[in-house]
Amino acid sequence: MHNTYRIALICEFLEQKYNLEFLFRNKKQKGKSWKLYELERIAASLLNVLSYLQSLGICHRDIKPANIFVLPKYQVKVIDFGESKEYFLEEEYTMATIRGTPQYLSPILWKAHVIEGKSRKAKHNIYKSDVFSAGLVLTQLAIMDDVTGFNQKTHKVDGEKLIDKAISSLSKNHSKNYIMLLRKMLKFEESERPTFIELANELLQEPYGRELKELPRLKRSEGDKDLEEEVSNEPDNMEEDIEESKEILAQSLDLHKIETVLESLSKEKKERNKKLSTNEQSTEQLLTQTELFKAYVKSNDLFLNETDYVYWFEYGGKSIEEFNVNQTEGKWKTTGKYKNEFSAHFTLVFADCYGYFLLGPNTIGTCIQYKDKKLTAKQNMLQEKCFLCAIYLKDKIYTFGGYDIAEKQQLKSCEIYDVKKNHWANNNKSLNHARSQAAICIMDRNTIYIFGGYNKQNGTLSSIEKYLIKEEMMKLLKITMPNPLRRFSAIKIAPTKILLLGGLQKLSKESDSVYCVDFEGQETIEKLDKLSKGGVIEHPIIADNVGGLHLFIENCSGTAAPYHITYTFLEYS
Repeated sequence: MHNTYRIALICEFLEQKYNLEFLFRNKKQKGKSWKLYELERIAASLLNVLSYLQSLGICHRDIKPANIFVLPKYQVKVIDFGESKEYFLEEEYTMATIRGTPQYLSPILWKAHVIEGKSRKAKHNIYKSDVFSAGLVLTQLAIMDDVTGFNQKTHKVDGEKLIDKAISSLSKNHSKNYIMLLRKMLKFEESERPTFIELANELLQEPYGRELKELPRLKRSEGDKDLEEEVSNEPDNMEEDIEESKEILAQSLDLHKIETVLESLSKEKKERNKKLSTNEQSTEQLLTQTELFKAYVKSNDLFLNETDYVYWFEYGGKSIEEFNVNQTEGKWKTTGKYKNEFSAHFTLVFADCYGYFLLGPNTIGTCIQYKDKKLTAKQNMLQEKCFLCAIYLKDKIYTFGGYDIAEKQQLKSCEIYDVKKNHWANNNKSLNHARSQAAICIMDRNTIYIFGGYNKQNGTLSSIEKYLIKEEMMKLLKITMPNPLRRFSAIKIAPTKILLLGGLQKLSKESDSVYCVDFEGQETIEKLDKLSKGGVIEHPIIADNVGGLHLFIENCSGTAAPYHITYTFLEYS
């Protein structure tokens, strides 16, 4: 019997209602804006936090609204130090890996990453890059609009002019020190931009640091006396905004449904604990995060693939390899050999208890089931095709479009495979646009969305179509994707939200972008944090038990096992 030691991290829990990105979107949706005193309190508190971190030799490297929480009385807390770096060297510039969200990168990092061939490193002052990011956040709050393009300098977009125009529009209703703060933080030339410590010494009423008797304030200048009464008479809290955010959050999460599911899980857990020893029960208590995620998935009908294994069938070869998403080494392992060679391309579908299906031309048929490490030929599809999009729902596989190998053209057809009956049928409903290489996603038990793809006449597509199962109706939506995409993936992450991940853009340019499509009310599409690697994502996406998405990106045109990366979606759900 060996002693077992466990390491646990105990962190402060911050509710989403305090998240700055959440608060910003809530205000913008309602047409509201922050008052001057609110902006100044947030700015001073953020400046205090980041200057203190700099004094410890820590730079954050991913400053954005989603990583900032604003508590009552405007106390700022910064989270997510996954990209942070310790830096105590006295040199002003260092060669460092580029980290952060593109929209909030400093100009020198954006240029190195986007213009100069997506370089992974750049020589820059890492603290001053953070200063620019923080300046963009504070400007975004003041103008109540996104700051896309503010860090760019191209023949189409002049970020300096955008910054000057935005800050100039604030001069009438904002204090001189607040305007001065934004102008200093958003200096395009890095050598002219101050550090956090320099800003704090110049603009905070008290020296920066953790031990303060009260929350920091910006200094007042003589020209701001007429604003003093407004600032001093305003309350020091934001409970009204918090309560509004809390109501919206409760509606979006359907707390009653989650509580019901958690109650059910709790009963199951109690029954299991009766049968466990004391040591086993203590281990069981560590499963809380897993249970919460399962409750979220169940209450929101997410249709996630929660299997442990995904398989790769070698294009033009005979190997079958297996990947276990729960193993830390994250390696593909050969699990079998096929007697013949697999075709150049087929669509892989995960069908829950039925295993995986390979749809497309192969030596033994166009519909092959892989289960318990056995390949079984099923009834052939009605039409021989490849590059179709397909998804499993309630004992059926729905397929749309594809490429007709014989006629050499994209298709509009919709075919449905009954897994139990081993029977293919054509439902006589066609896509509005012929397409292959599209992405597909289930929204609810009656709605399937088809995104993008390719056809010969129009090239890579940006259109979106909706198929209603019960009504057997196909509808072309007015909303389109921001960029045409093909060979990418889509997955539902919330009752009204779908993520679009990776793929190929026009001219086969690999995309590392992630878009969130929200179909609630006025349909909107928002660009999120990028993937760590871009490219073709056609393998089924696997969700682990704590909310991580495991993505598999095509490698060497499919002749080698896919790259494996992960992406976390819960902060956007």
